[in-house]
Amino acid sequence: MVLHLGEDLAIPVDQILMIINAANMTPELAAWTEGFKKNRRYVACQGKPKAFALVRERGKTRDRLYASSIASATLQKRLNDTISRKWLFEAAVLSVEEI
Repeated sequence: MVLHLGEDLAIPVDQILMIINAANMTPELAAWTEGFKKNRRYVACQGKPKAFALVRERGKTRDRLYASSIASATLQKRLNDTISRKWLFEAAVLSVEEI
């Protein structure tokens, strides 16, 4: 399962650590995101970012920060829908196997 962040960018749901709203960032959080840019662990989006997704990539010890032009509330809804669909699919498979 993946979460679409806009344009041609999608990330695996099971690797997402958090989604951050860009509109309400504190100065400390803004400095934290700048650290990702300086360390080349930042994936930019076209236009002004509205949200960020922090991802722990498989086999890596360092996180990566993805910018998104989609609002954090929309990303959260997409994430919840994706998780719900996955649960419904697993429940359907389990119910078929039990019969």
